[in-house]
Amino acid sequence: MVEPTVAKKAVIIGAGIGGLATAAQLVQKGFDVTVLEKNARIGGRLSGFSAEGYTFDAGPTILLMPGVLDEFFLRLGKRRQDYLDFVPVEPVSRIHFGPGDAPLELSADVAKMKSNLAAFSPSDSKNYERYLAKSKTYYDAALSAFLQANVHRVTDFLRPSVISAFAQIGLSGSYWDHVCRYFEDPRIRAAFSFQSIYVGASPRDIPAAYGLIQYVEATQGAWSVPGGLHRIASVMADVAQKGGVNIQTGKKVKQIRLEKNKVIGVDLFDGSFVPADLVVSNADLPYSYAHLLPQKSSPVQQRKLEPSCSAFMMYLGVKRKLPIGPHTFLLPSDFISSLEALFHDKRLPLNPGIYLNCPSKLFPEMAPKNGDALYVLVPVPNLQAASIDWKTQKKGQTQVSLFRQLVLDKINDWLHLDLKESDIAFERIVTPADWQDQYSLEWGSTFGLSPTLQQSAFFRPQNRDPRVKNLYFVGGSTHPGSGIPIVLFSANNVVQRIVDENPSGIPG
Repeated sequence: MVEPTVAKKAVIIGAGIGGLATAAQLVQKGFDVTVLEKNARIGGRLSGFSAEGYTFDAGPTILLMPGVLDEFFLRLGKRRQDYLDFVPVEPVSRIHFGPGDAPLELSADVAKMKSNLAAFSPSDSKNYERYLAKSKTYYDAALSAFLQANVHRVTDFLRPSVISAFAQIGLSGSYWDHVCRYFEDPRIRAAFSFQSIYVGASPRDIPAAYGLIQYVEATQGAWSVPGGLHRIASVMADVAQKGGVNIQTGKKVKQIRLEKNKVIGVDLFDGSFVPADLVVSNADLPYSYAHLLPQKSSPVQQRKLEPSCSAFMMYLGVKRKLPIGPHTFLLPSDFISSLEALFHDKRLPLNPGIYLNCPSKLFPEMAPKNGDALYVLVPVPNLQAASIDWKTQKKGQTQVSLFRQLVLDKINDWLHLDLKESDIAFERIVTPADWQDQYSLEWGSTFGLSPTLQQSAFFRPQNRDPRVKNLYFVGGSTHPGSGIPIVLFSANNVVQRIVDENPSGIPG
């Protein structure tokens, strides 16, 4: 008598977009998939929330490379347009370099961008297309060789595409060096390199290949989603559940249980055990190794992993309309010095760079009729900066209250908003300590692992543990890196690897 085929049980820890995208594809491949999420809401850093009529994204607010999300739906036999609308953001952003100055508008229209640059530096404007051409070589090389493929075997390194990518990208020079080769005006250098903050790093500390971030923004544009980017995670969860994925919230995993260096399931803090033939951790990789696995001699655990910076967040429900656009950046004249204080001295910069997102400018329903939702992000040191205490109150004030006031003062000074305490109907603040507690990010590193040379491409921790059978990883701290489209590549890659390594027991 032939035994019936039994689907392999896959447990995914975390319902961020990496976990959701992996789950939706694995269930389609015939796996029995359960997603365990410790928080009450799904999405991880791509979640959102509403309060008193205001709606906010918790994390990302700009979508780059929208075609990658289209591809995700096509992999499931669906059309993204049936689930989500994408709205272009033009100009992409407005950048202010000082109080009351005329901003530089970043545009996805090359001719318009050259004109905008000419108002600041005619010579730099002439170099813009040369800069884009070089950045395109980084993008093309990285896309085929590193982003869309597993790179973990010796034969992978010998693929012609990988060898060619190395020739195109090279290993010398930083993102900052790349920008400085083409532009002389310090304001334009700052405008074309601050995108390194999207991955939580200084442009001086990451390879020149990360110039592909600004290239993508400049050529493919920036996009948003009606209701907020967090709707992407909600839709992905709905699609996964309708496909047969079991998503459980409020289920915090205590440890990944092993037997003879093989995964057999996960233990939860509620005392229950969930058996599994394989586990995919969408919890941040450093957290997974530090808290979910027994201490063992793993090559990953022996590495000194470098975390990204953190972020000080303010979500403000404002009772009046603000005279700003949907995406605004305040970049100090001492941009690089400010980053040095942040990344190397591990102290709060006195003149920080600030990002403002006002989603109600694009989608009025995200705020009351006569108000605006205002999202404020300030890069700050992670919790390795022992001198910064985000919790203790001293002389009636905390670091939170002091830094909050500094940030509000700068916003008012630079943009002449005259934002008063009486204008604020709702406020929520998130500090590095909150990123650690709420999202299980080691050291409160909002962007996961820093994309240094030693933690980029195939040097980044891979998507399967080298010594534990059937333990996989997905997400921003895993190959190939962070950001919505890159994490979707991470999901595609880990699904392919799981299918390659677990061919038996899959129905069909």
